[in-house]
Amino acid sequence: MLEVGQFDLAIQAAQKIESAKFRSLAFREIAKALAKAGQIDRAIEVAEMIEMPEERSQVLDVVMAAKREKER
Repeated sequence: MLEVGQFDLAIQAAQKIESAKFRSLAFREIAKALAKAGQIDRAIEVAEMIEMPEERSQVLDVVMAAKREKER
């Protein structure tokens, strides 16, 4: 899904995952893909959906690094 830029579908699918761990992993990958695509604000929104605090923090670090890179 992410390769073709269908982020909305990926987010909807991730929200249906029952396991918090696996849902967080899905949101992690979506947020990273959004950041790579230059959609920083959207990446932050998705990263904040991650329920596991340590994982959320790591993803936000990656997103902010992408933001700094984009601003260069």
